[in-house]
Amino acid sequence: MRRASERQRYLNARAVRDMDVADALRIVDDSGVPEILEREMRRDRGRPRVHSWRSVLALLLLGALQQETAVYLARTQNVWWGLSDLQRAQLGFDRDVSHSTIDGYLNDLLDATCETIVSETGEVLPPRVSVPEIDLLHMLFLATVRGIKQPDTTLAVDSMPVEGWPRRRGYLRDTPERRAERERARAKGKDVPEPPRVSEPGWPKPRPDGSYQMSCEPDAYEVFVGSKNLQPSQQKVGFDLHVAADVSPPGESDFPQMPRGFLLAESSGDKIGALLTMIDSLRRLGVQIEKVAIDRGYSQGVGLGLELSKRGIEQVIKLKGTQMGPHGTPIPGTVMIDGSLFVDWMPKSLWHLSNFSIGMTTEEITALTDLYEQRTPYAFSPKGKPDWERGVQQYRGPAASGKVSCANRPGGMRVVRKVACPSVAQFDAGEPVGIAPIRISVLTWLIA
Repeated sequence: MRRASERQRYLNARAVRDMDVADALRIVDDSGVPEILEREMRRDRGRPRVHSWRSVLALLLLGALQQETAVYLARTQNVWWGLSDLQRAQLGFDRDVSHSTIDGYLNDLLDATCETIVSETGEVLPPRVSVPEIDLLHMLFLATVRGIKQPDTTLAVDSMPVEGWPRRRGYLRDTPERRAERERARAKGKDVPEPPRVSEPGWPKPRPDGSYQMSCEPDAYEVFVGSKNLQPSQQKVGFDLHVAADVSPPGESDFPQMPRGFLLAESSGDKIGALLTMIDSLRRLGVQIEKVAIDRGYSQGVGLGLELSKRGIEQVIKLKGTQMGPHGTPIPGTVMIDGSLFVDWMPKSLWHLSNFSIGMTTEEITALTDLYEQRTPYAFSPKGKPDWERGVQQYRGPAASGKVSCANRPGGMRVVRKVACPSVAQFDAGEPVGIAPIRISVLTWLIA
């Protein structure tokens, strides 16, 4: 099956294990994707397909299993050279597969999942494949974790920058604002060198949306890569990878945080839109999602809470440093602190608490935890589940939930509690008991 000119490539290729071939075939068969493609991408005219979609998808999956980071077609071709004749027969190949063949299959699949425009008439034709592209990818991906039960209906969602494969060819010109920023840093005694940014001839190239293309990858935009592994933060050219993973149930920590979904999107695009697209795809495929724990990078967008409430999903979002601390609310007698709702007569010493940080001792963690626990009597508690049709959530006040004593609730005065609202002191002094700001028993709060 191998010609003499292929011998050197065969000797340089890494052998593929039989176990990996069996895993690739099992995943492809369990996903159900080959059946959909064979049924909806059948050719009525022209030459029939040489290879089946089952074989091509299994080869691509083998390429993903053999590569540690991103998947490239050139490396997938090297996987082909590492297959034995028996393994190729198991995959269903009866002739050689070239790089152009794999590329052609993927381009056909991409065209079949997108709308097409007839140039002669301007008519817009629907995709030939009824299943969206992201659903096909998730069907393959979920087949890899099939059998691993989802521990909870909560998913943790995060995005990370992924650098593109082509090298960077262009840089933005140095602007007066950037030069002024460097001068201000130098005035403070910092050593700020001039940026060694020299673009290649003809780069960067302007895009129709007003941005600039920095590399040969037309869909890659600048992404911010934070400082990690003793490397400084920097701007690179690539994409945003959105990932959704399992979360252990409350009080548990031994459940594996298995990923359930992913989406590779443009870094300049709609971050919230990409998140919702991933969630909608997972729910269409049967993944139970009732709550999402979202990284603080998504908190810069607008309208995420409203879109999630339309889908009946609660959110737990990590706030940025500027979003922490006390913030006013439209409801008298309340204050929003660190994303939670409290009464405004909570002691001022509990309004500003530091965050937990890496390197804290056990004693420091215990002391800070005790301070956060002291906030509990002053907090509002959710009353039942959210009303998704109205987009609201009801809360019980500290007195209504029995956490503090309140003169406006005589039943709550029968038990002496550690915390009492100001109405108790007014009642003991014979003064009129306040009503408006301290008699909040149940209030309604917009989820969005």
